[in-house]
Amino acid sequence: MGNLLLQGCSNRKVDVEGEKAAIEVYDGYFYRIIDNADALDSVSWDVVILSAEHGLLDPHETIRPYDREMTPSRATELNDAVVPELARLIAEGAYERLWINLGQTYRLAVDGIESEIDIPVEYLSGRLGNRGNQLKRLLTGSIDPATSIAND
Repeated sequence: MGNLLLQGCSNRKVDVEGEKAAIEVYDGYFYRIIDNADALDSVSWDVVILSAEHGLLDPHETIRPYDREMTPSRATELNDAVVPELARLIAEGAYERLWINLGQTYRLAVDGIESEIDIPVEYLSGRLGNRGNQLKRLLTGSIDPATSIAND
């Protein structure tokens, strides 16, 4: 059993034509940390992406670059599909803990997930830099993912 990271999509995307793996399309701050930590090849970490356009994405699922903002109404609209799909992924993956790195608006799309799963849910929190530091430390093993970072 390992950890699952739910990462929000990024406004910043690489300039590509056609389709590419989602993890390669997004090019924002957190995606650079994930890429540098080589988290996707880690035995203890899996990543799933919450996209304003597509909902939940496997990082290797191919997508085209898009420009859609996650608004509160869009996040609420996605909630009905995202929560059960995320719960299914967690049940099938036998994860020990769900780590959520989402901003306030994106969190509306996963509102209620805690009552649908039976593993601890941890939210990376604080300003962008603080969340980035927490993410880097988690993915590189500087923080034991079996512990809470609530007071980090």
